[in-house]
Amino acid sequence: MIIGGLIYILFRDGDFRFLNWLNILGLSDVIQFIKFSYPWQNDLPNWVLYNLPDGIWFYSLTSLMIIIWTNAQNKLKYFWFPFISALVILVEFGQLTGTIPGTFDKSDILFCIAAITAPYYLIKTKRLKQ
Repeated sequence: MIIGGLIYILFRDGDFRFLNWLNILGLSDVIQFIKFSYPWQNDLPNWVLYNLPDGIWFYSLTSLMIIIWTNAQNKLKYFWFPFISALVILVEFGQLTGTIPGTFDKSDILFCIAAITAPYYLIKTKRLKQ
């Protein structure tokens, strides 16, 4: 999640809520210094700037849910995994219809689907090797 946040903070322009939080903490000068110290930041592909952070965050969320609930006997995990996964995708479609603030992007959906499925694949592969 930290990597996704750093991409927003260091390489994206715009007014994001957590940038306001960092300003409240008095970190705006440090952030501006770092942003303008890296001339290569303009060479990053758009998918790194705009799609990768969402994918990283949803990968982190899915991984956390798997870690917490892998051995849990609670049947609620069978509700929460699909619910959160569907919610992630629905947020993007909410942006398409304008009911949720943000910019709809098909690539975000692809990154989110990959981020939701990757932890399951990695865990399955790890278990097969054991």
